[in-house]
Amino acid sequence: MTTTELVQRYERLELSNHLFEATFNAARDAMLVTEIGSDTFIFNDEFKNVWCLPEEWAGEIDQVSCVEHILALVLDPDGFTSKVLEDASSSENRSGVLELKDGRLLEYECRIRYFQGENIGRLYCINDITQLVKSQKVLEQSQHDLLQAHKLSQMGAWSLDLTTNTITLSKGLLTLFGLPSDDSHWSIERYLSCIPENEREKVDKSISNSLSYKSVFQVEHRFITPRGKEHYVSVQGGFEKKTQHMPPRLLGLLKDITKDKDSINRIKLSSQFFHSSFQGNILMDRNHNVLDFNTAAAEILDLEERAFSENVNSRLSSVFTHELSNNEIWMRVYSDQKWSGEVNFQDERLLGKTLWLSLEAYFDDEGVLTNYLVIFSDISESKKAQVQLKQLAYYDAQTLLPNRTRFEQYLISKLDRAQTLPAPIVLIYLDLDRFKYVNDSLGHDVGDELLVNVARRLKDETQNQSMVARQGGDEFVIVLEGDVSRPVIEKKAQRIIDALSLPFNLQGHQVFVGASMGIVNLPEHASDCVTAMKYADIALYKAKNAGKGCYRFWHNEFLKEATPDRMLIESLLREGIKKDQLVLFYQPIVDASTGNIRSLEALVRWNHPEKGMIPPDDFIPIAEETNLIQYLDDWVIHEVARQQKEWKRKGLRLYPVSINISASHISLPSLLRTFEALMQEQPYLVNLLQVEVTETAMMMDPDNATLVLNQLFRMGVTSSIDDFGSGYTSLGYLKKLNADVLKIDRSFIDGITTDNFDHDVAKAIIALAVSMSMKVVAEGVENQAQWSMLKEFGCDYLQGYYFYRPMVSDKVYELLKRNQDKEV
Repeated sequence: MTTTELVQRYERLELSNHLFEATFNAARDAMLVTEIGSDTFIFNDEFKNVWCLPEEWAGEIDQVSCVEHILALVLDPDGFTSKVLEDASSSENRSGVLELKDGRLLEYECRIRYFQGENIGRLYCINDITQLVKSQKVLEQSQHDLLQAHKLSQMGAWSLDLTTNTITLSKGLLTLFGLPSDDSHWSIERYLSCIPENEREKVDKSISNSLSYKSVFQVEHRFITPRGKEHYVSVQGGFEKKTQHMPPRLLGLLKDITKDKDSINRIKLSSQFFHSSFQGNILMDRNHNVLDFNTAAAEILDLEERAFSENVNSRLSSVFTHELSNNEIWMRVYSDQKWSGEVNFQDERLLGKTLWLSLEAYFDDEGVLTNYLVIFSDISESKKAQVQLKQLAYYDAQTLLPNRTRFEQYLISKLDRAQTLPAPIVLIYLDLDRFKYVNDSLGHDVGDELLVNVARRLKDETQNQSMVARQGGDEFVIVLEGDVSRPVIEKKAQRIIDALSLPFNLQGHQVFVGASMGIVNLPEHASDCVTAMKYADIALYKAKNAGKGCYRFWHNEFLKEATPDRMLIESLLREGIKKDQLVLFYQPIVDASTGNIRSLEALVRWNHPEKGMIPPDDFIPIAEETNLIQYLDDWVIHEVARQQKEWKRKGLRLYPVSINISASHISLPSLLRTFEALMQEQPYLVNLLQVEVTETAMMMDPDNATLVLNQLFRMGVTSSIDDFGSGYTSLGYLKKLNADVLKIDRSFIDGITTDNFDHDVAKAIIALAVSMSMKVVAEGVENQAQWSMLKEFGCDYLQGYYFYRPMVSDKVYELLKRNQDKEV
């Protein structure tokens, strides 16, 4: 190459560099050039402005200083560093956005620079997009606000293209009508088809007039969406001329006014309700002038309708409560905007009348009182009924003393108060000593009269220092307050015993009874009602054991002699079930005519390794409370089946066995599954198993119990109703039951030979059973006289200690084996 050519080439390169620098520095975008192998960056004036570079940095900067300067400005330095490294290693152009600490947003593009096919560096183009992003956000927010406004106001925009007759619905209308987002274009015919036929003409006419006169129109109509939902809408629109970019069209808004229409209808209904209501309604202005009222208001306040407005305020001004005067009531209404309560009248014409009064004050948007609404109903009769119901619910019908429920409420309140304001009281549990004798010998009428006289003497002896209540039967409870020192209580207790030891003259008979009492100091010995009653009952038991006619104070030592704690028994019972401590006893049931054994009743017993044989009354109630009773039931059922299988193997003739089923178990499907499995495994048990359910248990859930017992009957498991006469079985249910046997409650058998009532009830139950083709078992037979009388009444079977006591299975086997051998 000649010298001239080199010079020319150098001049062209100089020109090219000059043009590059001029273009580079004049560019509107900020630019930065990097070269591979160089520690220096080249930048233009805009880059210097965007990144706020120092004045002394003129066009070039070393790499370290540039990066440090930028890192100090970006909001996320670590993120920026990662992006730079990714840009340097990438073989493609890259772009992104940087956020600076001062809030600016910079959009950058990183382009790879090539020379003769080789990568020689990077060109960064940077643009400040802060204002652009803000403008976009403002626009988006504006569009969002418009959509929200339409949504909140239940409206949306529409347009009708007059060249194609196509209606375009906005997103707001699509949402309002529950339409998909791609269903925004409708033909005019489709829109009209969603309008009821009788309203289409007025819609079509409104649109035609708007087109003819180039005017605005408004029309209301019903609109039924494709999904069948009905809306009431108001449509407004107007004509828009053809423009360069748009065809002629109608533009407008559609608003859903369904709620407005409903409100109007509700107002009409409210007005009708206001006037037709059975309660009194009065609408007043702020000065208590009557604007409207109904007929019931005039009737309740004993006013003629024509003179109602003039006289109603004098009636209402006489209302009062036991806590508030009339003025105080209206002050509450003004301050709280409403008040309601039970009111009486000082007006002589309304004395004795009680109203439930509701007053409401209404204020406008500026907080100015505008109206009063007075609503009231006459509750005079219901108040009288409440008093009567309270008397029935909380007072004993015979003695007129507070009953057990009222007494427990009273004692609980006293004990609760004693927690914060110590005030010792004394609880006395009293039981008459010879009441049963009086009942049995002189009859229930005399017994009832005796209880009334006892109540009267108790009230006389305790005066106003206490509460006296009837606990039930011949048991009474007393709470003494005031001076409850030991000497004072001893004197009062002895005085009560002495008073009840004096004779009672009842229907020509001089009757003597006595009383025993258990006494507990509260809250010294007990802080809750249940514990207090338990301790008083134990103390009463001690007094009875001491010879009756006396009292005993509670001592903590009594607990050591009392029945183990219920939680302890529950725990021991769970363990006993697991460790096979349960034992099955049987008590034979005999034929009333011959005395021969007819069947057996299975009875569960608990033989504890340390406490010995625990009575059923000590653990059966706890088992019922804790649902352990179902485990006991299942154990008895399977043990009876196992025993029957064993006796069959030994060649013993099998007798029917009745099994007691608990109230909580009798209506459960699991009971059916248990017997169904047994019958499949041991089919010979058909008609040899009988479930025994108490009358009370049956009536806890009579429908389900009837269903279960009838399904058991179809399996071959019979049923009997135990303790009949102690509950309230419906004869309708009894008929549906398919029960084979009624067992007369032992309480009627005890007095069958001495008490006319027990005599008549037992006889009636036997007659009822015969009329329903049922057999009768009398339980609790203790002597020959009872046997003879029951036999005379036509009783089928008997059970009791007079014949056999409950015995273990080995003893029963020996008994049945001897009887079988005798027959052979």
